[in-house]
Amino acid sequence: MDPQSQAGQTQVEILLKSSNPDMDYVLSDLHFAMVPAGFADWSKAVGTGPFKLTAFQPGVHATAARNETYWRSDRGHVDTVESVVINDAAARVSALQGGSVHIVNGIDYKIAPLLKKDPRAYLLVTEGKQHFSLPMDATKEPFNSPDVVLALKHALDREQMVKLLMAGFGRVGNDHPIAASDPSFNPNIAQRGYDPDKARFHLKKAGKSDLTLELHAAPVAFEQAVNTAELFAQSAKPAGITINVKREPDDGYWSDVWLKKPWVASFWAGRPSASMMFSSVYASGAPWNETHWKNDSFDRKLTESRSLADPAKRREVYFELQQMIHDECPTIIPAFASWIDAARQEVRGFVPNPNFLLSDHRVAERVWLSA
Repeated sequence: MDPQSQAGQTQVEILLKSSNPDMDYVLSDLHFAMVPAGFADWSKAVGTGPFKLTAFQPGVHATAARNETYWRSDRGHVDTVESVVINDAAARVSALQGGSVHIVNGIDYKIAPLLKKDPRAYLLVTEGKQHFSLPMDATKEPFNSPDVVLALKHALDREQMVKLLMAGFGRVGNDHPIAASDPSFNPNIAQRGYDPDKARFHLKKAGKSDLTLELHAAPVAFEQAVNTAELFAQSAKPAGITINVKREPDDGYWSDVWLKKPWVASFWAGRPSASMMFSSVYASGAPWNETHWKNDSFDRKLTESRSLADPAKRREVYFELQQMIHDECPTIIPAFASWIDAARQEVRGFVPNPNFLLSDHRVAERVWLSA
């Protein structure tokens, strides 16, 4: 593109090293940011949206004012936005009920049913792509044994997890990361259920009569991570599997435990496309490959799918990749969790987005306040 031409001043040309049918998704993803060349000081972020940052104190609060020159008329309906960090879930709900905030995220599973009865607020429940995982390190014993992994996959009572620990705000998972709401979801994979006899069968195939393992978890991984680990420990006992739950501190969990310990609790928000999910977590070279799983066939099929112009053919490959993760990858994905936000009655215009909480973090630009 000639930067001196009129078109060159209003258009951007992106040269890719290989084909990528999801490039439009990549550009719209919240992880993708556009900044001036040489930009490095995030305390003075410029931004391209309907609001301009006016103050930012990491971990405390941020304020923004409406960008009067923003090009869309259907965004940015309020004059100012303040985002406040309230780490305690109960304190967030109290702030909402008291009127000091208009909308909050991360409603506790125990609080959500009670909040339904509050006339001052309403729940915003979005069935989305968020899922919980219990990844194992494929390079470490005994997780390098496919039968040990299968034994563990059959030893967790997923239905009980969703019903008791998540108050029904979610769906049972099936050991692959694509949600039923995703157009690329493979409906043909048989649901894996709780089966202690099958778990014991695979344990025997692995040459073991019993097994003792340590599962590392912390609430920061996901709200019920520790309780899920404890539930797992109970449901695995009939299969001859002893799981010792190691509760880790929230502080430092992502730097010192995740990707470091052999078996941990983790969670993933959604990605706009199945290909992005596979590339972020399951491809051999992915920086967030939390199982350290390497499968040449998976990598090859994923790469080949990007060159398929026909969406139906790409979907067929995505079906295969989900089956491979379900069958071979040493991770347990027991549940998909709904996003639970809440707002005061005067908040209008909320648009649910299955990818992430608070309308994929775009709630401030979309809602308005009724009189």
